[in-house]
Amino acid sequence: MLKRLFVGCLYLFLSTLAVHAQGAPEQINVALAELSNRVGRTLALGDLARWEWSQENYPDTSLGCPQEGQAYAQVITPGYQFLFTYGGTVYDYRVSADQTIIFLCSAVAEGQTTLTPTPIDPNQLDLRIPCANPEPGIVYLPTRLIAQMQARVVPGGAPNNLRAEPRTDAALVGEITPNAVFSIIAGPQCANGLVWWQVDYDGLVGWAAEGQNDEYWLEAVPPRALPLNLEPISVENAEQMAELSRAEGNFQAELAWSPEGNTLAVLGGRGAEGVWLYNRADLEATPRLLRDDTLLLSLTFAPSGEFLLLGDSTGGVHLWDLDPNAPLLEATFLQGHDANVNAVAFAPDSNQFASVGPTAFTTAPVERANAIVVWDSDTVSQVAVLSGHAAQVNALAFSPDGALLASGSGAADPTSAQDFTVRLWDVATGEQRLALEGHTAPVRSVAFSPDGTLLASGSIDGTVRLWDVESGDELSAFQHGTGVIGIAFSPDGTLIASGGGDPNVTPPDFGIRLWAVEDGVPVADLQGHTGTVGSLAFSPDGALLASAGDDRTVRLWGVGFAG
Repeated sequence: MLKRLFVGCLYLFLSTLAVHAQGAPEQINVALAELSNRVGRTLALGDLARWEWSQENYPDTSLGCPQEGQAYAQVITPGYQFLFTYGGTVYDYRVSADQTIIFLCSAVAEGQTTLTPTPIDPNQLDLRIPCANPEPGIVYLPTRLIAQMQARVVPGGAPNNLRAEPRTDAALVGEITPNAVFSIIAGPQCANGLVWWQVDYDGLVGWAAEGQNDEYWLEAVPPRALPLNLEPISVENAEQMAELSRAEGNFQAELAWSPEGNTLAVLGGRGAEGVWLYNRADLEATPRLLRDDTLLLSLTFAPSGEFLLLGDSTGGVHLWDLDPNAPLLEATFLQGHDANVNAVAFAPDSNQFASVGPTAFTTAPVERANAIVVWDSDTVSQVAVLSGHAAQVNALAFSPDGALLASGSGAADPTSAQDFTVRLWDVATGEQRLALEGHTAPVRSVAFSPDGTLLASGSIDGTVRLWDVESGDELSAFQHGTGVIGIAFSPDGTLIASGGGDPNVTPPDFGIRLWAVEDGVPVADLQGHTGTVGSLAFSPDGALLASAGDDRTVRLWGVGFAG
């Protein structure tokens, strides 16, 4: 049974920095993002010579760094100071707790203290808020909508007022009746504590508010119900596959099926941080939205089905208890890494899980950059730290027997150190067993065949490569064409699905391709996404292929017949 436990940044006692044991607050991300913009490269905390932070309730909105000639609201303002040392310069950032105020207080050579405040327009930064014009101190209802999608007024509620401007005192131009469908033109805008969308309702254009006080007035048009009869997807019928259902919403391109196949989990985008849970048997029902305070980047279910494992943008690793009859419970939180947790994986017996980010927080005597941490599920302790990749690790997968862990790496930044390898690790010893070379660009996905004898890897080089797990020999390379982000084996092991895309080719290619494992022959080409396909997953019964794309859609593909 998993214990509720918080594990801090284990290695920080080695540092002289004034960092709290529970790691840095999420506000550090916007300061680091601005510094990255300033120096022209994407930085992680591990790239800094030093970093430290402090929290304070400032007497006004200057956050302790007033500028001459500027006026400030005289209200107690919770905020943070972040000191980043990079390239011989100390950057002093101030960020309000609600992330609506951010500025560079000073940028001076080490040893100097001159303050030269530099205001920063928060609208130019990604602050995990739903709109570009937030009101200070307002906590907005998580937005489930995006521009250029179909939505409706929630059935059974009141008509939604349509106004000439996005504010409550604007002229009323009409109303939208419950259950009525409309198109979202633009937004969101924030005013009066509400999130507003410009919509077109049968030619009537105006602004509609999404909801208030945890009550939604608008929602996405639900996906259609699946056919009653679904055939398992096979080499023989793959060419008959079609899009059976589609959901639109404020999604990220990351999803996973629950072990029994009844639930499809999709990560929420900025403004709706958390996880959307769709009930396969009732897709027309409003999905359950599990809210989180940080942007989640990776997810997988525990094979036991009890927990959801998640990695976030601050280096945190979360285990959520998914009891459907109880409120969401975060069973465990681990500050395992310094920044983006790009991949997480559960061992098949649910007794161990793995996570990876730019730098591992560990006391193990290994190189911490790009190190993979393997955790014991019961004690929530580190049982292995796998070090060897020279670039960021993008993908993890346990073998079906749990003895091996596969990882794939490669940095998107061509100026960074590169490592386009797939590596196989012995979980029990922590030793690297094989380094598989062949890809010529970042490896974004890895997957074991159901019997554990094969490993597939997908890369930005446009190929899916199939490897013999025992020998490490490359058996075949499938030429997907454009960069491959997501791959998945069918449950019977006869098919591999690959998806990705490239908006720069003419015409843009965001197709999903299915390959026969035995001979490498393409057996299906699924078209529909209008953005890069980032995640693919077969349902456990093999009857559905789920895909999530940057077009903010989740699509379900299969061979189904009504009746």
